[in-house]
Amino acid sequence: MEGEKSTNNIEEPNSNVEEPQTLEQYCESVIEAIREFGICDDNEIALIAAKKTYPLGPEAALNWIIDRSNPEDFVLNTSDSESSDEEDESSEDEMGATASTAITESMSSAIMTARKLARTHKMVLVVNQSLGMTKGKMAAQVGHAVLGVYQSALKTETGIEAVNKWTKMGQVKICVKGTSTEHLMELFKEAKDNDCWAYIVQDAGYTQIPPGSRTVVGIFGDVESVDKVTGQLKLL
Repeated sequence: MEGEKSTNNIEEPNSNVEEPQTLEQYCESVIEAIREFGICDDNEIALIAAKKTYPLGPEAALNWIIDRSNPEDFVLNTSDSESSDEEDESSEDEMGATASTAITESMSSAIMTARKLARTHKMVLVVNQSLGMTKGKMAAQVGHAVLGVYQSALKTETGIEAVNKWTKMGQVKICVKGTSTEHLMELFKEAKDNDCWAYIVQDAGYTQIPPGSRTVVGIFGDVESVDKVTGQLKLL
């Protein structure tokens, strides 16, 4: 019986244990994941991101691309491609990696496309054109609107999260034309109906325009929701 018990307790080798990836296999899997995600279709950029973030995986590589906008960020130095064995070094040569990969015009375009696709939130400032404000006056009123809608968003946890995402991707702000006070009020209501944060600037009337004039409405939220409200408006 003792012999039987001992035999029954013998552990079988675990056939599910994955073999460690070589550098070549790792880079190929990360490049494929980046392309499937749709954020970047330039293999050279994807390869640089894979090597810069090795061995953290596709998510780290994606975030690395999103977080960078300077050309020098996309230069692959020799130290980034060093490997611990000859197999990985030969794999780099087969994949066409060089000691220093300079950014090209197509790479720059791919980077900008990637960053644009990664933008989840934006702010649109709709300026009341019926008031005939000077450029300086408009600039001041837009500043009030930016601050107002920003502070409004920070009052909730959801808003704080949205602001953080917006800040990470460059704080996109767009100024467009509103036709009248009534138009601004309609946009304000529509923004609220689409779960956006909105703020209307009501001027004190110290200069140029009557007191109480509604000058700018600021609208902030996810790109899709904001576009539903302001997507048809012309740029200022």
